[in-house]
Amino acid sequence: MVDEALCLFKEMQQKNLVPNTITYNTLIDGLCKCGRISYVWELLDEMRDRGQPPDLVIYGLLLHAFCKNKHLDRAIGLFKQIVDQGLKIDVFTYNIIIDGLCKGGRLKTAQELFQNLLVKENRSSPIKIVECGICHDEDEDSNMESPCSCSGSLEYAHLKCVERWCNEKGDTISEICQQLFEPGLYNTSSISLWCYSIELRVSFMFGESMVTFGSRIRHGA
Repeated sequence: MVDEALCLFKEMQQKNLVPNTITYNTLIDGLCKCGRISYVWELLDEMRDRGQPPDLVIYGLLLHAFCKNKHLDRAIGLFKQIVDQGLKIDVFTYNIIIDGLCKGGRLKTAQELFQNLLVKENRSSPIKIVECGICHDEDEDSNMESPCSCSGSLEYAHLKCVERWCNEKGDTISEICQQLFEPGLYNTSSISLWCYSIELRVSFMFGESMVTFGSRIRHGA
């Protein structure tokens, strides 16, 4: 099937039909899945010559292929190349490389990339002023917790306020949602849900120390 696709691609070019990014994406996807990586490099050079530089989608396909075939050094090299080109790397791309590194046993490198992702997410989070549901003082959401599933005016609270409130009433159960207070678990201002999914994946490889590491980054320690 891939050979037929390549023949069709050449036929398009012979008829002076200029392939667009979608065409290249489709062909490169098929080549990567079949392990025909060498031909992919030719297509990337061709794209650059045509003034169509590869986008993050194409690089993601190639990263996935490298990781799947255990070519981790090439994957790391490609990731650095993406960074050097100034492309804005999204969480999905981080997910590909971190997952591949973990499965390939390159845990230290995966940890370094994971740290970069967490720091990046913290810096890119917009500042929002919210009200503490306990003391009613306003503060930046990065200084607040969402320790239970309460929403609205009760969603955020200072950690010290939550601790004081729990000490005064003698338990750690929210009277509204009846959920156990777990400060930091639902802090949505500092890291996206995608980062949480990656943290869980990496924590299976690193153990409890990685979870502690992620929590420390989220809280700016």
